[in-house]
Amino acid sequence: EYGGMGDVKCCKCEFDIPANVKSDLGCAHHFCSLCWEKELTKQFDNPRKSIKEFGCPRCPSLLKELNQTNIILNENTLKRWKALQNTMPTNPSKLEDFNYEYKNGKIVNKETGEPFHWVDQPHYNALGDIILKYIQDYMVKEFKLKEVLLPLESNKQGDPTNNIFMTANVLNQTCETLFLIIQGSGEVRPGQWARSLCINDSLDTGTIFPYLERALNLHWGVIVFNPNQNIAQVEDGVTAEGKVLYKKVPVPGSKTGRDHIIYVWDNFVTKSNAKYIVAVAHSAGGDALVNLLRKKASEVFPRLCGVAFTDSVHTIHFKDNEVKGYMETHCINWVTSDKPLDLSLIHI
Repeated sequence: EYGGMGDVKCCKCEFDIPANVKSDLGCAHHFCSLCWEKELTKQFDNPRKSIKEFGCPRCPSLLKELNQTNIILNENTLKRWKALQNTMPTNPSKLEDFNYEYKNGKIVNKETGEPFHWVDQPHYNALGDIILKYIQDYMVKEFKLKEVLLPLESNKQGDPTNNIFMTANVLNQTCETLFLIIQGSGEVRPGQWARSLCINDSLDTGTIFPYLERALNLHWGVIVFNPNQNIAQVEDGVTAEGKVLYKKVPVPGSKTGRDHIIYVWDNFVTKSNAKYIVAVAHSAGGDALVNLLRKKASEVFPRLCGVAFTDSVHTIHFKDNEVKGYMETHCINWVTSDKPLDLSLIHI
């Protein structure tokens, strides 16, 4: 409170403030230090408010630089600002380049411990790509899964491929139970259920890590599918200026999610000596698995003991009596609901 001894009024509390301690962004809206901190804290505390949109709460003027004229920030606000600025690297190659790390399965700012803060869609996409690498590296290092490039016939660098992951006991034919994990559509890749959950919630909800941990404790073999990476970028010449050109081409054997499931079944699952085979299929992964049931019923029905669908988008034709009969006795589809867990929703 300055009690009328200053040059301007705070447009929030309307107290007079000395000109040398006011904050503004070069616009006509002046704030005392207390009100400015409160207004800016609201913007920091909204994780969906882009740092690029931080600014005057009364007009479109933006806070662009810390040395911007007439800006006064306390030590904590200054720290938060710098920490967010450091989440926008130029050429990131690892998660730490974004000034983020995972602690107890949740992504936090390395300097402040605060959760992910939105910047813009390109930043979100770049962070998502780095997090995918983090997840898949973790599966290899901590869960000891092996990465396998498909198609198996690909033997030349630059060929279009996608990747799946599996435990060593699948490859060396020593698992009694084989567990198939099939994710849904969109930007997710092997190891993920939902990219947004990996960023905004936790690895426990966004990845297959809890499934892997339980399966490995039971000494099961695991294959992690990749049904929605159907296109690859391959080099397509060089411009006169030396810029490498790329083109998008289908991945052989995985041109669609349905093709991918059949390819992995034919080349890996059928060769397994596992006595029991079980599966979890999410969203569009459920559709691809139902197509496998339809196309290879005589092979699949005797070996696939059960399927847990989650929010699956599959459909069953009224003439698919064989598939329908199998699914009624071997499959359950868990869907998002506010009803109690495991309550049958068929008749609700």
